[in-house]
Amino acid sequence: MKADTLFSIFPNSVQLTCHRSGRSFDHQALRMAISKRAVDLAPLLPNPPNRVVVAIADPIDCLISLFALWETGACAVLVNPDIKENERQNVVAKTGATLWLDDKAMAQLPHPPHTMMTSTVRH
Repeated sequence: MKADTLFSIFPNSVQLTCHRSGRSFDHQALRMAISKRAVDLAPLLPNPPNRVVVAIADPIDCLISLFALWETGACAVLVNPDIKENERQNVVAKTGATLWLDDKAMAQLPHPPHTMMTSTVRH
């Protein structure tokens, strides 16, 4: 699913906000973040893309990664980032995932999450 298709269902007034961190993305910032993340993830995926485990603690980064993976054609398998090693092995074995995307992996991307532009919250 391409970002243009995904965003056609959202009004321009859409806003994604994390109440824990205070980070907020308006329609344009969210669209840009998803597109950048998709570009960053594409070289890490096999062709054709398949399953990727997403174990990211930050809710906004998790959603951005989910949408970005969909944009690349991959299937995202969301899991609790705190699962134990034996559970991780089980998830990979059962899903056939070829990539584990966690906070450590996110920091290695060309556009790590903390460098992404956010919008200001308007009340």
